[in-house]
Amino acid sequence: MPRCRRFPIIDSTTGRAALDAPLEITVAALALARILLWLLVESRWRAYPSSWKKSLAGDVLTTLLIGLVTIPVADRVAYRLGAAGWLPAAWSGLPLWIRIAAYVVLADLGHYLVHRLMHTPWLWRLHRWHHVPRHMNWLAGNRQSLPDRLLVSLPYIALAPILSGSPTLVGTALLVFATLRNDWMHANATIGWRWIELALVTPRFHHVHHSTDPAHHNCNIGIVFTVWDRLFGTFHDPDETVGRIRFGIPERVPLYRLYLGL
Repeated sequence: MPRCRRFPIIDSTTGRAALDAPLEITVAALALARILLWLLVESRWRAYPSSWKKSLAGDVLTTLLIGLVTIPVADRVAYRLGAAGWLPAAWSGLPLWIRIAAYVVLADLGHYLVHRLMHTPWLWRLHRWHHVPRHMNWLAGNRQSLPDRLLVSLPYIALAPILSGSPTLVGTALLVFATLRNDWMHANATIGWRWIELALVTPRFHHVHHSTDPAHHNCNIGIVFTVWDRLFGTFHDPDETVGRIRFGIPERVPLYRLYLGL
């Protein structure tokens, strides 16, 4: 039988795969989870009137672009820029669950810091394509320029040695989690109870981040955990938003400039 194709997360200390996730299993798991997300979340707890027919073509094309071009190209460059050999050898002796937890928390902090930098005037051009959609749904968040993806990938790849030697299932689970986390936070859903948001980002929490209201700019930057926004002063309580949120950016920019971050 032909060997199953695999999608690796590179161990930056050795240049070899630290996590080796079967591509077919990953794609199947993502497809099933995304169908369930749409059926169980957006259909039942819709936050805004759905105009998916108008936005479907653009959402699908940008999703294909990020999956087939942006991620493979940017991540390959990021692998070469990833830190090498800076983690103490003691990490390898820790229980797997501790290493997974440490990886998720530290990588999320790194993503928060990179994301916050991209909301500064100096790097906003790299990130603004992500904020272009005037609608919000689980596909709308799949807009990312090449340099945006490159910068976001760096903390995840630099921390990959923490997971060196992990079973295949860990790689598959993390890849599925990363994709669904992005789908979840952009879902057109009202879900977002205060007790959940004490720790975790929800759709309504992240919707504030995409608001065109200047009062919401540079708020709710967190990706998985809301603690970073609370610690670093970028938290905005979704309960304090009045009325429906409007999405998008004021300027019109050619698509090629958005994609290249120019």
